[in-house]
Amino acid sequence: MHKPAPETADDDLMDAAQVAGLCGVKASTVARWRSRARAQPLAFHKIGGRCLYRRTDVQAFVAAGRQVPVKA
Repeated sequence: MHKPAPETADDDLMDAAQVAGLCGVKASTVARWRSRARAQPLAFHKIGGRCLYRRTDVQAFVAAGRQVPVKA
């Protein structure tokens, strides 16, 4: 019988308030990131009417927006 792989902290599902706390923004900003067309929108799961976010998806979203200044 196949056993599902144990979940890790990276697989944790977070709500908008938790993502907001992690990123230092308001929950309404997280909702905008999810709903607005962007080059890479914030991925989410709709479960029981709630929007939940995987920690790994949030980390990838933040990394995709990272900009490194170019020295002149």
